[in-house]
Amino acid sequence: MKKQKYTKIGEYVRLAIVLYSTQQARGFQKRISEALDIEKTYISDFFTGKRMISEELRAEIARHLGFKYEELIYIGKKISNKSVTLGGEFRTGAYNEDFPKNAREEKNIKVSDLAFLLDISEAEYVFKEQNLIAFTNKELKKLTDYISLIKEDRKEYLKHVWRYEKEAPEPDKYKKEDKEEVVVLNNIQAEDEKAVKRMIAEYEKIMQGMDGFFKDLGEE
Repeated sequence: MKKQKYTKIGEYVRLAIVLYSTQQARGFQKRISEALDIEKTYISDFFTGKRMISEELRAEIARHLGFKYEELIYIGKKISNKSVTLGGEFRTGAYNEDFPKNAREEKNIKVSDLAFLLDISEAEYVFKEQNLIAFTNKELKKLTDYISLIKEDRKEYLKHVWRYEKEAPEPDKYKKEDKEEVVVLNNIQAEDEKAVKRMIAEYEKIMQGMDGFFKDLGEE
């Protein structure tokens, strides 16, 4: 195969795939080479960093593993920049390496829902759940609170997160009866501020007019 030029993106993807391989059964490289019909030595050299493979082939490997190519780039960049902690360094006595996987499977919760909750990609969530990248204590607390909710409340909570596109309140503080009031307040977007100010100004004019009207009545 043609020798490929080294690229940062290629290296990011390599770092992510190599990290993912550490939790897979023996023969991982062989299974990839057979599935994609590529020489094993070629895959092996890519894993060890001796040579770069084409972007097309990297994307093929990502798809084979069930990940989006761009998500592996992002994870690899975080690994390269050391902006994530590898392994379970944030684990405490309250959490073991099987959490939240066991709880998620027991309650039949989708990976996509938990990734959305933490505002990370599905691929990064999988890496975290497999203890390749550590969850932060804050993330673990958020997952614990969310998983502890009953199914109907979990749905409402995710709708709440999606609606406001910002960090949601703690699940135990979220009350359904407050929802309508919160929606009204949050529907006043930045682009509506001028309209709201105009309404207030018009209201003040009306009130001033009413004050004058009653004043005139009093003088009569």
